[in-house]
Amino acid sequence: LLTLLRTRKPKALIACCWPLTSIAAIAGALSGAPLKTLLVEHTTWTKSPLVRLWWKRLITRLCMRATFPLASKVAAVSSGAAEELANFSLLSPSSIEVLYNPISFENSTPNADIPFEPWTQGKSTKLLAVGSLKSAKNFPNLIRSFKTVLQKVDAQLVIAGEGPERELLQNLIHELRLDSKVFLIGQVEELWPLYEAADLFVLSSNYEGLPSVVIEALATGTKVASTDCPHGPREILLNGELGTLVPIRDSEALSRGILSELERKRDPLKLKQRATNFSVTETVDRYLDFLK
Repeated sequence: LLTLLRTRKPKALIACCWPLTSIAAIAGALSGAPLKTLLVEHTTWTKSPLVRLWWKRLITRLCMRATFPLASKVAAVSSGAAEELANFSLLSPSSIEVLYNPISFENSTPNADIPFEPWTQGKSTKLLAVGSLKSAKNFPNLIRSFKTVLQKVDAQLVIAGEGPERELLQNLIHELRLDSKVFLIGQVEELWPLYEAADLFVLSSNYEGLPSVVIEALATGTKVASTDCPHGPREILLNGELGTLVPIRDSEALSRGILSELERKRDPLKLKQRATNFSVTETVDRYLDFLK
């Protein structure tokens, strides 16, 4: 990287996610070039499995503290993530800015086929969740809460995504006798038709940085029920003004939140308007402002 910077002499370097952020800060400082270095962290560091062991946590914190001041700017992807990064890296909160992830709404395919056609058949209420099948997303909590929801509403739940917990989730679905109600449809190329068909989008995560799936749901005018996890959902949904927020790891609270949001009337235009704050155009302008 140092050789590349000295050879190409770029005006700016953007690096995302430690340890690449620290590496970029060091290389930028040693390059001797009039270079602006922007570091962007996406992780909720106090919850990250990367620093579960005390010595890894210590090394990461000290590395950030030593290298991040070498950069021109440091940012995180949400206000909550920025505050947490400051605490974790032992840096001043005023030294860390907020740069939202850019969400592309323009790339959605008009009139694309729905990836899971049976979902649209019949009159069942359609619930959607999207994400990697891993522990941070806490899909077991969602599936258990959905079992309770079915006591009040005839519904189907589609979970789009792939990951190491597929077998665990499939076993739980079978154990709760939800095989005809909950569907793991794997990785999906085009998600927009699913968002548009859904009556409700549900996020069940234990932690996030800035969950783009919530923003994508809002962009289609789809209602959202989400755990109030650190960080992002509360910020995106304006403290619950645009969606229902519930405690993490609480299936009863999540089921109540889902039922409450299903009954609530929302103005789709307000939801779509909020999503535009995270558009590529808005975010790129912010990046350019930082680099100027």
